[in-house]
Amino acid sequence: MIRVRLAILGVLALTLSGCAYQGVATLRGGGAELAGGGPKVKGRYAALVQSGGWQLRTERNSPTCPGATYDVDLNAAWDKTAKEALSAALEEVDFVTSVVKPEDLKRQGYVGEIIITPTNAVNRLEVRNKFLSAEAVSDTRLDSILAINWADGTAYQEPVIGRALASSNVVGCEQPMEVVSDSAGRSVRDAIRRLTASVKRVASERKS
Repeated sequence: MIRVRLAILGVLALTLSGCAYQGVATLRGGGAELAGGGPKVKGRYAALVQSGGWQLRTERNSPTCPGATYDVDLNAAWDKTAKEALSAALEEVDFVTSVVKPEDLKRQGYVGEIIITPTNAVNRLEVRNKFLSAEAVSDTRLDSILAINWADGTAYQEPVIGRALASSNVVGCEQPMEVVSDSAGRSVRDAIRRLTASVKRVASERKS
């Protein structure tokens, strides 16, 4: 009987090890509120929000969940939040699928083209053991590039970083997935808030 029980536990341990969990970035609130207060940026802009293929992978190595991974798809949340925020910040914006040449920007009546490009996604997950449970703390950092190509041929560019934490009590190997998804969504919102603020600042400084 003891040997049978040990065999069952061994199979269970092998089953739990190396599990891959998948989720999407959890959004809490719409993107429009990230545009901040004040008047909209005047003029007509083209905007290219690049996203496809942006994945956040977190590895967890612990005795209880060896080799567990947590993958978060950031693309839908990034695209939706960025477009909502820019729509709220700009007087008029057309979302395009490619870079527009300066001569075409001028011909089509655009002040410029805003290009948002994600460059790197990193997450750190720490699971702290507690009595009968554990606390999962997820720290997500998203790097991106903001570029604005003006119709007169000049350009502006700056790096923008979004970062956020999330934590919750968890039990088992799967529940930390929710915490990673939460911090990823919060980081998306932080990055888009900063990107939108930069767009408004740069456009304002150019007009002044």
